Amino acid sequence: MTADALDTLHAAGAIDALDRAFGAWIARRDGDAAGLAAALASAEVGKGHVCLDLDTAAALLREHRLEAPRGWDQALAGKTTVAAPGARAPLVLDGGRLYLHRYWHYETRLADALRRLAQPLPDVDDKTLARHLRELFPDLAKDGLNRQALAAVLGVTRRLAIVSGGPGTGKTTTVLQLIALARALNPGLDVALAAPTGKAAGRLAEVVAGRDVPAEPQTLHRLLGYNPARQTVKYDATKPLPHDLVVVDEASMVDLGLMARLVDALAPGARLVLVGDRDQLASVEAGAVLGDICRAAEGFPAEDAARLESLLGAPVPAADGTVSPLSASIALLKHNYRFGEGSIGRFADAVIAGDTDAALAAAGEDDLTWRPLTGERQLADALNKVTEDHFRPVLDAASPEEALKRFNRFRLLAAERRGVFGVEGLNARVESLLGVNTVDAWYPGRPVLITENDYELGLYNGDFGLAWPNADDRLMVWVAATDGTLRAVSPARLPAHETCYAMTVHKAQGSEFDRIALVLPPRESAVVTRELLYTAVTRARAHVEIWAAEASLRVAVERRVRRASGLAERLG
Repeated sequence: MTADALDTLHAAGAIDALDRAFGAWIARRDGDAAGLAAALASAEVGKGHVCLDLDTAAALLREHRLEAPRGWDQALAGKTTVAAPGARAPLVLDGGRLYLHRYWHYETRLADALRRLAQPLPDVDDKTLARHLRELFPDLAKDGLNRQALAAVLGVTRRLAIVSGGPGTGKTTTVLQLIALARALNPGLDVALAAPTGKAAGRLAEVVAGRDVPAEPQTLHRLLGYNPARQTVKYDATKPLPHDLVVVDEASMVDLGLMARLVDALAPGARLVLVGDRDQLASVEAGAVLGDICRAAEGFPAEDAARLESLLGAPVPAADGTVSPLSASIALLKHNYRFGEGSIGRFADAVIAGDTDAALAAAGEDDLTWRPLTGERQLADALNKVTEDHFRPVLDAASPEEALKRFNRFRLLAAERRGVFGVEGLNARVESLLGVNTVDAWYPGRPVLITENDYELGLYNGDFGLAWPNADDRLMVWVAATDGTLRAVSPARLPAHETCYAMTVHKAQGSEFDRIALVLPPRESAVVTRELLYTAVTRARAHVEIWAAEASLRVAVERRVRRASGLAERLG
């Protein structure tokens, strides 16, 4: 039975070959119910889930005309390959959730650590804090509660602070103010700045350049001393990080395993500040950690609200009744300084609220254009226009500096990677429209996205480069450093890379462009969600085009990313 079911799921694309082999291995030891569950649990991790929800799994099986074992959770209990919480086995059954052991360990360890971290710092003098606070925020309570000041206060009064807000809400400014306040209270504070990717760390470095920040932003892997060959880290619970305050930007992109390792490596008494957008797409790997943490943002406990109100001079939202231990650590930034009342901001707000009619009403106004896309003919017309308006002028530039400047004004984003409406199809179509010679892969004006870190070259996953001749007419790839200067790298020396007229929304996270165009496939696609749509449109500073059928837009607004996880429940 298990072999037939696994074959059916594999043929349908619900599990891959590795999932199938794992399920078959478990089945040989513990029977059909365990084998089928093991294959599905392994497949869920590949889709970004932390565990297999047995109720969801039963529904998945019914879609493929398969029946879930009766009393599945009881059938799994007591198997040699399935452990109860706290015991060791390849799988862990915890309530109605089945985990691969490693992910159960990550989740429970992280939840315990975050609950321990969510404590007030005992040695903060409120009078001194209030004085420094007013120096940083002279008009502190002029317009009611200053949420940036609230975030800064949490960063210096608690061991754990979470700052969440959309693009344009001033997250980076808030981080700088938080660090300034922390150093005013403790001038010798050792601060570390980190981000999950090299691209995000580079953007953070651009923002803090020239500011009084006592740390050079780096990737989390580099902060932890990750050794890819051995799959180990230098810093962990036995050898903690030598920093008093660790600030992590773009925290929504941090997966469960990496976050667990980071929290493990904090020194006793050290503080952690997580900064990100809880509404963005979650990490590519398993987990939606920032989103799970921010579910605790119901308001502050009464005692904390009273203290914050006395410091900030304005009412602070208090929770009604019992709240999560983390609720006193979360600051939500709400005022948008970038989009204001424009249609991008109204569209993004409507998407997050799941209000389809309001989103469609905002589309087609001011700085957001909606182009109905029902087939390849409309796609061809739209691509021809952006090729002539945005990509062909790059080829006419007089220098690599000018070419990069022109290219980076606009980016074409796609929901999918493959297919006519995906990144690969869009890139091929643009190259054809430009008439470039792709026989030898490299040609002047070819844009490339780095997809692998190379610490020796100082190139990171997410960095962008453009092929252009140097003074000797030799084709090089020009990459902008964090200070804006260009450097030329031989194409032969580049780490893994791909052509980048178009890029996925996931790859665009952490980036900003003047204008973007988003392509949604006109057919049903599981990756088209509310979070993807929100993340895409908020990459633009000035103008957005959405190429989509109305049905695709409606589905995107209505469908949420739901990642199976027990973290929010453990934190609550």
